[in-house]
Amino acid sequence: MIEIIIERILHIGEIPLCNGIPSRALHIGNFCFILCYRCSGVIIGLLGILYYLRKNKPKIKYVLLIIPMIIDGYLQLLTSYLSNNLLRLITGILFGIGIGEGIIYLSNMFYEAV
Repeated sequence: MIEIIIERILHIGEIPLCNGIPSRALHIGNFCFILCYRCSGVIIGLLGILYYLRKNKPKIKYVLLIIPMIIDGYLQLLTSYLSNNLLRLITGILFGIGIGEGIIYLSNMFYEAV
């Protein structure tokens, strides 16, 4: 495990840190971003929803937003299906929004219980 981490760190700009598959990460010129499309989507969604929720209450069921990424990931794991980068980005963003809302919802429940 440590060898994999060191290998990926040594190749920053060539492969993403998360999965090590260059074809699944955004490239600008010869530079490969450090996160794949899905992980980038999760970060974008999480930051976006946390910014939005600073002034607004959650209005959607967060659990529903994490399901598409779970389905997409398991389909790739268990079958020969291979999703594309746009789908990975979209499911990652939805997952990030869902996780962000879930964190806020659960922290509010915990805060009200204390």
